[in-house]
Amino acid sequence: LITYAYPQSIPDEVVMLPVSCQQDGSFDGGAYCERSRPLRDTAFVWRRQDGTNALVQTWPTCINEQFFEDFEISESVNPDSDRFLPQAVSDFRQAMVQLFGPAAA
Repeated sequence: LITYAYPQSIPDEVVMLPVSCQQDGSFDGGAYCERSRPLRDTAFVWRRQDGTNALVQTWPTCINEQFFEDFEISESVNPDSDRFLPQAVSDFRQAMVQLFGPAAA
């Protein structure tokens, strides 16, 4: 999964809205979702310690030979905190841990 390189926030009045599902009970991407679950109860939205609500938008990508030619891969280290803001990196890591467990960190 890939995300934005800057942190995003979502207002309080939006975090309790229900997750948008298709009629068959799936997200637009096909994964099952519960109709009664609010956004804040997903891996992508939560209240930060500073009182703001984190929003992590992610999308899949094809990791192939072209990807490795186009991008420099850094593991466990932020190569440029001016381009990849530390809050965004921390938020993305937290979302991945919520989705996939501690090994995702």
